[in-house]
Amino acid sequence: MSPTPDDPIFGIDLGTTCSAIGWVHDGRPALIAIHGEELLPSVVSFGEGDEPTLVGSPAQNQLALNPERTVRSAKRHMGTNLRWAIDGRSISPADVSACILRTLAEGAQEATGHQVRRVVITVPAWFTQAQRADTRKAGEAAGLEVLRLVNEPTAAALAHAHAQELQRRALVYDLGGGTFDVSLVQQDGPVVEVLASHGDAHLGGDDFDRLLYLHALERLDDDCPGLLAAVEASPAAQNRLLSAVEQVKVELSGDTWAQLRAPFLIEHAGEPRHADLRIERSELEDLIHPLLERTLSSVDQVLTDAGLDPTQVDELLLVGGSTRIPLVGALLRRRYGLEGSAAIPPERAVVMGAAIQGAIVGGSRVDGVLVDVAPFSLSVGAVGVPDPYSPPHFLCSVVTPRNASLPSRHTQRFYTMSAAQRALELPVFQGGHPNPLANIALGEIDMRDIPPGPDGEVGKPIDVEFRHDLDGMVHIRIIDVLEGREVAGRLAVDGDQVERLRAKIEKLMRMSSMIPGDGSDADPWNPEPLAYGAGPTEIEILADQTADGADDAAPDNLDEARVLFRAVRRRQRSLNSQHPEQAAVLLEDAKRGLDLLDQGEDEAAVAQYESLADRLFDLGIFL
Repeated sequence: MSPTPDDPIFGIDLGTTCSAIGWVHDGRPALIAIHGEELLPSVVSFGEGDEPTLVGSPAQNQLALNPERTVRSAKRHMGTNLRWAIDGRSISPADVSACILRTLAEGAQEATGHQVRRVVITVPAWFTQAQRADTRKAGEAAGLEVLRLVNEPTAAALAHAHAQELQRRALVYDLGGGTFDVSLVQQDGPVVEVLASHGDAHLGGDDFDRLLYLHALERLDDDCPGLLAAVEASPAAQNRLLSAVEQVKVELSGDTWAQLRAPFLIEHAGEPRHADLRIERSELEDLIHPLLERTLSSVDQVLTDAGLDPTQVDELLLVGGSTRIPLVGALLRRRYGLEGSAAIPPERAVVMGAAIQGAIVGGSRVDGVLVDVAPFSLSVGAVGVPDPYSPPHFLCSVVTPRNASLPSRHTQRFYTMSAAQRALELPVFQGGHPNPLANIALGEIDMRDIPPGPDGEVGKPIDVEFRHDLDGMVHIRIIDVLEGREVAGRLAVDGDQVERLRAKIEKLMRMSSMIPGDGSDADPWNPEPLAYGAGPTEIEILADQTADGADDAAPDNLDEARVLFRAVRRRQRSLNSQHPEQAAVLLEDAKRGLDLLDQGEDEAAVAQYESLADRLFDLGIFL
């Protein structure tokens, strides 16, 4: 059973979106690049006649050209009776997975010079027996001896825990392309024990893609009626648009907006139609928020099953590419007061754990993994509210989370305090506590001569970007979103400057009555539920003329009202076609609600929102 130098045991992460293979080489786990890619797209395109079967990026390129012969996300259908009919053949999800596993094995053999014969394959913890059996079947069809199936969150915990003599409880939040798992694990030195698991085998990045795809398609149909039906009738156009949506989703993890482009999407009404849309991060967040709430229900269940509360969890481990979406970390911080750790890149943790498990199964010794991280959160000082029932305070909002792997880039959107504001001073802190005085001031960067915002806008959107390079140095960009102008800077900690900044902030907080209590408490903020959290996502940046003050921040339901009113107005055409008798009233209600918000009639706007929401619910309209 023990591996020899000529017969190592390999670990495989058979993923919904991407798959990977790794091994322990010279005492360290490492991923193996297959034709230059460590992450192989889990896509298979079956050739016609004597044409070869393509796997990975070449197959992905066939999605728009030969959609009827190309299969993606087969993992979501493991253990089911679904079949794809291609050339008279009935192809099962296990058949598709076998093609992916065979490609990984052949590529690893070519890269390492060692035959890939025995493997450990990871599966979602929430996989059924049928799904696990299909996974083994796929491995055997690929000519592999599957020594063990390892739950993905367990493998990820092993990757994070190995070579560390720690005693800790870790919550492993694994949100991948097609599945979601959460496990609570106990590490006692080299032993990792799972205390409880929960999840959803049909929830992941694919669902986010689909929601954003439908949202984009609806917007395109608003501009060109009939385009939605035309695209839905064309598999090639669907795949072109979906590929563009996937790219936008990835970009929105680092930026607050992205341009969705799919040239020559389809010919409609005798003309070529192109997709060219600006997508805001907030649009994606509105779409996926209900799905992310489902993941939190699983987390609650795991904590209940283990008989623990969040304060008894030592660490939150983020696994899976979808955890790069900023809203994921924000929701987890707010709900549980836990800062996510991605010391190992989330897409690689599972395969590294599989490789380690393979070495353990074979009796090999495994040395440590060196991954440099940014060990502290980086925050921006701004004016906002810690909860809907508190007056405005000067507090910190996290931009870069603790333990982000290097290099890293994180962007957050803020707003100036008023339409008249022309300058801002941006204080930067090390630490994630909402109270600025509980963090370490690092310095500040200024932006001057800010042009006025458009008519009707209270403040201007300002993007703040923090970027760590491989040396751990922090680079900052402040971008005036509407004008495209930016100010760049590099933090250098100067003791005198930092002390002056801290004294300035302390004076500001007390003079402006922006600190709770009488100021005598060293930590006046109640650390729950915002301890180590980000605070509000959209709060106003501190101006250099703070005496102008900030209006009381709108309660959450005002934000929800504005989103609903705008959603109804955007869907005018679809409401007219699908609900012709009610459309005029719904649109008028939405317009009235927006007018009330603009006039500052908050109570009337909330009443209008509740009335419209009830009407939509009664009609079965979900926006």
